[in-house]
Parts: sequence; structure tokens; C-alpha cells
Amino acid sequence: VPRSSLLRELNMIISQRLVGVLCPHCSEEHTLSSLEQMVLSEEEIKYLTSPRAHLRSRGNAEAVKKCPHCQNGYERRVAVAEYVVFDMALRDALLNNVNFSTIYSILHKKGFRSMWQKGLYMVACGETDLMEVIHVIGKS
Repeated sequence: VPRSSLLRELNMIISQRLVGVLCPHCSEEHTLSSLEQMVLSEEEIKYLTSPRAHLRSRGNAEAVKKCPHCQNGYERRVAVAEYVVFDMALRDALLNNVNFSTIYSILHKKGFRSMWQKGLYMVACGETDLMEVIHVIGKS
């Protein structure tokens, strides 16, 4: 089947992961460790250490074990999704074999945010911890 036929039929690609939401009762404030910083870019470190970021992590093992509000430090899971809507600009780019950075630029102009970016936002808001995002979503 020719690639142009496949691209004509494709409307959207969606991917998701379920990320644990920290329990507000037993989680605690968190500062990035040197190991965590090794995974992050300089820009991501600045974002997560800015005064607006409110990093949290699972509480100590004893507090988590005794907490009646959660299981293992997370009170529930939430879907973190990314999606790509195929329009003519994206189809044309793919048909013309443009490089990935050009495709990413097209997606970025349309407001695309990756699961990793959304996960980091959740970390900065204190909804989940960085290790959960690294483990569940991974950094690509």
C-alpha cells in the first residue's frame, strides 16, 4: 500500500500512560537530587527549581504504609496523553520525507505537548513526583 494512501486515511495518533497522583496526606516537599538532575536538561532543571514549582514526592515508607487515604503513596492514576492530528501540512511534510526537527516544528506551532512535557508540568505542580514520570513515561 503506498504511503500516500495510508497518510490519507490517518486522522490522529494518540498515546497515553497512567501516572500516579501523589496522596496529599502523606506526600512531602521534595528537592531534586543529583541523580534526578542527571536525567534532565538544563532548561528542565531551571523549570523544576523555579520559585513557582512545588515539587513533592511520596512520603517516607512508614508514613506511606500507615496512610489510610492511599495505596503506596498514590491516591489514584490519571491518564497523560499526547496526540497528533494529521492535517495537510503534516501529511505534506511526511510525504516529502522532511527531517524530524521540521516535523517537530510543525507540531510545536500547532501546540503539541509531549507526554514528557505534560508529566514535568504535573511534577512542577506537585501532582506527581519525577521518579513516577521517569518510570511511567520515560524520557525520549
